[in-house]
Amino acid sequence: MCNKASVIPTQTKFLPQNLTEEEIQDPYLVIHDLFDFDHLPGIRELLWDSFKIMITGDYTHTSDKQKKVLVTVYEKMEKLVEAAHIIHESRCNCAEVKQVCEEG
Repeated sequence: MCNKASVIPTQTKFLPQNLTEEEIQDPYLVIHDLFDFDHLPGIRELLWDSFKIMITGDYTHTSDKQKKVLVTVYEKMEKLVEAAHIIHESRCNCAEVKQVCEEG
């Protein structure tokens, strides 16, 4: 299986690939965008529907509109993971800086 991440040079694999410059500067915008798209129960249902379709391979009862929504949800999940990575890295870097300051 090949995905776009597998052909990206190692040094750039950890950089955001789907976020705008504004989202990179404020990754919480991605979270706001996700919940502007749908509320929590709706997102859970869309994720479950997507998972069921992937596992069963049964696309026969999925309309074109539903397929587009599932693709949109996947794209939003990709962005959410990248935003979470940025938030995680910023927290780790702050903790490391704080530790170095306390040691120094």
